[in-house]
Amino acid sequence: MNERGFTLVETIVAVSVIGILSAVAMPMLALGMRTARLDYEAARMATELRYLREMTMNYMPVHSDFEGITVSGATPFMRIKSNGYAINKGTVDIEGHKRELPDFMSCRFVNTVTRWEIKFEHDGTVKPPATVKMTGGDETRYIIVDSVGRVRVSKTPPQ
Repeated sequence: MNERGFTLVETIVAVSVIGILSAVAMPMLALGMRTARLDYEAARMATELRYLREMTMNYMPVHSDFEGITVSGATPFMRIKSNGYAINKGTVDIEGHKRELPDFMSCRFVNTVTRWEIKFEHDGTVKPPATVKMTGGDETRYIIVDSVGRVRVSKTPPQ
């Protein structure tokens, strides 16, 4: 008798092999997803910092006719917390620019204990330069704001 198909033993072996391969691949897949999320959140923070810089330059100009006088009002800034960040103007969060990080991620300033804010000057510079370390699992990204206001994301800390 010549029948086509697989025996029960062959099917069980095939399903077992697929199960073992899936169990081995899942941690690698989860790590890749966390790394991708970290890259996304770091890029998002960098975008928010660029937005803050442009907002400060466009809405807080210096009037050269009146030496030393600036437009009245609070200068916007980014407040960094361990679980997220927000762009504030005075004591109020600017709507749509507040972000909480996922549970497995955190951020903090590098080389400082007391600094929790990044504030740009009217000309787009920032004093002193700032670096935010964002970690997620075993991965780290650095959001670097140099003295001229350039914002970039790096896998290595600034020199």
